[in-house]
Amino acid sequence: MLPVVEASPLRAVPQGKKCVLDEANRAQAYAWFADVVASQWKHDERPVVFVPVPGSKATTIATVKEGPTHRLAVAVSQRIPGSFAIPLLCWAQPIPSASKEGGSRDPRILYPLLHTVTHTSVPDQARVFLVDDVLTSGGHIRACEAVLRNVHSIHVEGALCLARTVEVEEERALETRTTDYERFQPVDDQSPW
Repeated sequence: MLPVVEASPLRAVPQGKKCVLDEANRAQAYAWFADVVASQWKHDERPVVFVPVPGSKATTIATVKEGPTHRLAVAVSQRIPGSFAIPLLCWAQPIPSASKEGGSRDPRILYPLLHTVTHTSVPDQARVFLVDDVLTSGGHIRACEAVLRNVHSIHVEGALCLARTVEVEEERALETRTTDYERFQPVDDQSPW
């Protein structure tokens, strides 16, 4: 199982309305989330690597670094001693955004479209976590975890997500939750390369 910790730093609004993560509240939300993660982090001597899930248009290391998930991974890594934000994944070509353009959330479709973007090695014995800004179905996280595991033999301990796309009840608006997802196992002919 792949544990995914999610939180919603934005207060729920009246029924029928959605909380929106946008440029007006993004910096505050990132700082809040990084503080929550750091306050609950179980420290040990191993280095920690936070790997951003690439945005739908991120096809190079530069475009991954411009994206919100890398900025979120950096915010978290700055609060946890011995940790690093390292962009390891990108898309082979831009893909349709799942939320805005009806793109897929299915890891079977996403997996072969992912590529690694850096030859930076992950430190031995490092604890590796994926970081995403918004969680919907877990498909992007599952596809990214499968590429790191199957192509690079990197064990991903879990994922951290800033928010969920569903409405949040008022009394649960600032709560963190953990959901276990089945690890995606691609079939042999589904290799990303």
